[in-house]
Amino acid sequence: MKEKNYLDRQSNFELLRIICIFMILILHYCNSNMGGALNIKNIPEGSFNYYLVRVFESFSIIAVNCFILITGFFSYNSKKIKVKKVIDLICILIFYNIIIYVFALGMKLQKFDSKSFETFIETMHSGGSWFIVIYIILYMMIPFLNIIIKSINQKQFKFLIIFMMIMFSIYPTFLSNTTVKDNGYGIINFILLYFIGAYISKYKKNNKNAIIYFLIYVIMQTLTFFNSIKSFTNVNAFAYNSIFNIIGAIGLFLTFSRFNFKSRLINTISQHVLEIYIIHVNVFICTYIWKDLLHSDKYYTSNHITLNLLKSIGIVFIVCLIIDIIRKKIYSCTIEKIIKNNKIYNYELIIGGDVTDG
Repeated sequence: MKEKNYLDRQSNFELLRIICIFMILILHYCNSNMGGALNIKNIPEGSFNYYLVRVFESFSIIAVNCFILITGFFSYNSKKIKVKKVIDLICILIFYNIIIYVFALGMKLQKFDSKSFETFIETMHSGGSWFIVIYIILYMMIPFLNIIIKSINQKQFKFLIIFMMIMFSIYPTFLSNTTVKDNGYGIINFILLYFIGAYISKYKKNNKNAIIYFLIYVIMQTLTFFNSIKSFTNVNAFAYNSIFNIIGAIGLFLTFSRFNFKSRLINTISQHVLEIYIIHVNVFICTYIWKDLLHSDKYYTSNHITLNLLKSIGIVFIVCLIIDIIRKKIYSCTIEKIIKNNKIYNYELIIGGDVTDG
């Protein structure tokens, strides 16, 4: 969710956002369920490409966790729920779903029937849109979570985070999924990561060198890699709530926290990362993108798999970026002008204070 002053944001964290969307593109390139090129079952087990794909996934799986850490880091002082932010995000989601569905029909990638229309409706709240739904829920909860953060001291906050990590990360990683069964895709993991990001921001004493934090990321994701080859935990190696993936995300986040610079270009690009996600995960075109356009499924055993991956995610990123730049200009001249003075659109609920209409 973008603020008007995005150009004034810390570019080290905006660069992390961009890197994370590239990581997500890598994951979806490797995930045939998302229309991606690769299905690990089709790659000869024990081959170089088999291990290479696992490395790609292992070192990219922390992307979503990093996004939520960033949210906690910058939002723990927020007292407002801005309806505008939620409406904007929902409008963008609906806009792209409609446009892509019409495109798929026009290109005869889909037939207009009851089944495809049901799928179109489902894409608004499921499939690749799961992140948007959970993110909106988290956003609506932020002021209430912040009341907890402000009402407890550092020792209590640390205890809360450790307790949540034991119950909702370490416990399901090594023992059973009794406490949580969503592999970290649900609101509990998002709240945990939000709290961690907030704690880092509120009590930041991270004086270690960036290399130390980066080594933590490398070590944790290496453990994820070995877990994906020969499982030694209870959860899927690529579960977001795996303790390795949570600590690895913290390590990469803290790596970027040690830098401090401003870049207009990075900040401009980073404001489109959520839309790049929305576009490329759409069920009607994800298979078309990876397989029909980029032919990436031809590289199961190829020595050029890394080159093809970099080329493919680069093309998807640039095309989606250009599309959203155009969308933003159209949106600002049409829908935004129509609703910008609407009281509901500008409504703000201040938790712990008075209610205002902005």
